[in-house]
Amino acid sequence: PDVRGKRVLVRADLNVPIADGRVTDATRLSAAVPTLAEMSDRGARVLVLSHFGRPLPGDKSLSLAAIAPALSAVMRTGTSRSSVPRTIIARVKPSPSWRIRWR
Repeated sequence: PDVRGKRVLVRADLNVPIADGRVTDATRLSAAVPTLAEMSDRGARVLVLSHFGRPLPGDKSLSLAAIAPALSAVMRTGTSRSSVPRTIIARVKPSPSWRIRWR
């Protein structure tokens, strides 16, 4: 599908081990790179969705903040955009064109 100029939401399993605020094994991050890079190379604005456990509001121990710099390093972009510092619960209504044909 043509994703140029569109936002693409990718749900990725980014549960990686973290010690002292740093990722200690980036294997799962590396596994996500081909998909993220392909969407980005095709001109999409890529949004990555993930989580650690079941965080309660204000629980920083399960934050994904440490992953953004590690993911940027694995992708070799040198930049990480932003992460949402709080838990968001939203009802999402799918677009009529939500179906994507996978090869």
